[in-house]
Amino acid sequence: MKKNGITSIIINWCFLLYFIILFGERLQSVINSFLLGADYVFSSFFVGYATISVMVSLLGAFILLILIDRDFFVALFTNRDVNYKSLSLTTGVILISGMIHTYGTIATIQFVSYGFLILALILKTASFHKEAKHKSLLWVALLYLISFSMAIPVVYETFLDGSPLFHSLEIVTCYVLIASFIFLLIGLFKGNGEHLFYITPMFFALLGDLFIIIFRWNETINWFLLIALSASLFFFIIGKIMEIHFKRADKKK
Repeated sequence: MKKNGITSIIINWCFLLYFIILFGERLQSVINSFLLGADYVFSSFFVGYATISVMVSLLGAFILLILIDRDFFVALFTNRDVNYKSLSLTTGVILISGMIHTYGTIATIQFVSYGFLILALILKTASFHKEAKHKSLLWVALLYLISFSMAIPVVYETFLDGSPLFHSLEIVTCYVLIASFIFLLIGLFKGNGEHLFYITPMFFALLGDLFIIIFRWNETINWFLLIALSASLFFFIIGKIMEIHFKRADKKK
């Protein structure tokens, strides 16, 4: 087995556990929702949207895994190459279901699944450490990526005035940040972990998350989102400063 082969297999198993655990948790939520009856599932636009979106997300992730990511299953036991670009897409598609609060959501189980995804990111970053030109920047980028993933807002129902507008912008923010996370995830697995500090994803996170936090401030303060956003901004600023510094230093050489 070639260098980093065992690490790659462990990374693939981390992805598999992320998929299985999150899929199972989301599936039980859908089943429990339907057990309450159609009157509940379609009791409001939000509940209907949430249930259908979770179902579509799970079905989409399953189809991608079976049709596009078939080599991934072989790579669980061999050192076969994995198309991490398509696997990152599948990761984002199932993440949509995880970012929607539905009946019977078990947050603890979801965090366990995300834990395996984060472990995969840590192991992949470690595999690039020796060859990285700027090792410190590589690890700051990892911290930024992890905090950014936490700054993707969970879509919650609200009953405040203007809730239709809020739900619409909340959903758009969630989808845009998931798309941004997929983009950054692909960058990491392509070996561009030192260059994840793009302004656009951070701008959308600031714009969308602050709107969500401020809108619901009198209803409930989303401390988790506020802390995650703050951490993302902190590591982004640190990383951007380091990136500019290293670029200038490299030009002088």
